This record gives sequence, C-alpha cells and structure tokens, in this order.
Amino acid sequence: SSNIMKKHYSENYELSKMLSCYDYIVSLMSIHNCFRNKGGFDNFMEFVNKRTNISSEFLVSFIDEDELFDNNNIVKLPNGSYLRKIESTKDELSWIKMYYSWRHTEVVKEPIISSTKLIKQMRQKGWEVKMEKIIDYNLDISNPWNKVANSTKIFIFDKVN
Repeated sequence: SSNIMKKHYSENYELSKMLSCYDYIVSLMSIHNCFRNKGGFDNFMEFVNKRTNISSEFLVSFIDEDELFDNNNIVKLPNGSYLRKIESTKDELSWIKMYYSWRHTEVVKEPIISSTKLIKQMRQKGWEVKMEKIIDYNLDISNPWNKVANSTKIFIFDKVN
C-alpha cells in the first residue's frame, strides 16, 4: 500500500481493535485539523460516534481563538515566532499563520477554533461539556508565551446521545 501510515499500523497493530468501541478518546492539540476540509469535522464525529457509547468521554485540548485574539490579530513571540489570525467572515472557519522559530522552517497555516463554536458543534453531535480543566502554568506575567498558555483550553465532553 502507498499509504505509509496504514502500512505501519497494519503491520504493527490489529486494525480491527482500532475500529472497536471506546470509553475514552483523547485529542491533544489536534482537533482543529478536522476543520481543514469542508465536512471534515462532520466526518470525524461520525467516525467517533460509531465507536463510542452513551457516557463515553472525549478529552480535547486546543488553542482557543476567542482567548488568543482579542483586539489584536497577532501574538508576537521571541526570536521572530508569532501567531497571526487571518481575517474571515463571522460564520467562516478561522485560520492562523504561525511560525515558531525553534520548530518551523517556514510559516504554517492552520485552522483555529473557538471554544464557543466547538461546544455548539459538539452539542449538535450529541456531546455535552462535562468539565473544563483550567491549567495554571505559573508563567511570569512578562513571559511572552503567557498569552498562548492562557488560551489553551481543555474540555472533557460526555456523550449524551
């Protein structure tokens, strides 16, 4: 097969077990990728809903657009690193351009999600917020990464239907 990921998992794991039912699902800093394509979130949640039961839990972490960007559409970070919001209409998905000097060789464009919008979309798919976890990173107020750290959200959703 030309799909390297499928080849890796089929050679090293039992794929049938990966397609069974789960009580807990974790998505750490990756749920926004479902929004790269139109219908991507719907397809992902259809897959998730087929493999979960009522009261299954889904832990999601992400950078919250509503917290990261207030009146300013750019967060400047050390050594030329930054996150910049790309303008979009109110109903459209938001995108950011990001560059971390210690990680990237070129600017990366990614979707960014709002907790308000995600909660609404999760409810439409049969999931309710069970808990929002607040993390105190104890960063000094002058630390330029404070804005990013404080906009990182962790929600645990409970499948209700």
